[in-house]
Amino acid sequence: GASISANCKTREDSIIDLENGKFILYIKASYPGYTPCLLTAELDGKTSSMEIILDGETNVDKYTSTAWKPEYNDMRRNPNLHNGRHFLFRGTIQDITMTGYKNVFIVDISNNSDAEQLIHVEYWGNDFDFNQGDRIRIFGNRWGNVENIPRILAKYVYDR
Repeated sequence: GASISANCKTREDSIIDLENGKFILYIKASYPGYTPCLLTAELDGKTSSMEIILDGETNVDKYTSTAWKPEYNDMRRNPNLHNGRHFLFRGTIQDITMTGYKNVFIVDISNNSDAEQLIHVEYWGNDFDFNQGDRIRIFGNRWGNVENIPRILAKYVYDR
């Protein structure tokens, strides 16, 4: 009997099987690559939410050849600036906070060792074989900030 909603644009109303609670929700992915979406279920005034990551259809050649150049200071000041757009970042891994199903790490994209420019990267690829200090290239979608650091949902990660 719960209702389901999303904070992303939907194409049509959700379909819920009242017998088992399974549902179908058609969500529009406005950008190629990754888009976060918050799903919320509500029943009798109680809510439960979870973030899922949608994968907007693209191919590696188109995605990497159309990536934007980052405007780091502007993104850091404005968490909503360029949300959804995909960018190319080059930098050095400063810290790896999680590996496994999802790899989470911090990259310094600054060319100046005296002034760090950190990005928070989340990557779901199975080919994550990097260590702290490695220089890498990241192609990913920008979605807000985490602790005042621009958040990137990485579609592709390569050796620099």
